Amino acid sequence: MIIELLKAFTMMFAVMDPFGVLPTFINLNKGVSNKELKHRAYRAVKYATILLLVFLFFGEKILEFFGI
Repeated sequence: MIIELLKAFTMMFAVMDPFGVLPTFINLNKGVSNKELKHRAYRAVKYATILLLVFLFFGEKILEFFGI
């Protein structure tokens, strides 16, 4: 079970590519206060989590709908 969780975490880490997105996030938030920056980061994580959960539970149906 631990091995499967580690594999899933590794795959999700690679898909989300946090190190690749970080320069874009920093560049888009230049001149923003620390409070606002934390709020934006929290919101981005929240939306990414929701999107991942939607595709976790409905991804196959969505792909079938588009004929993929």
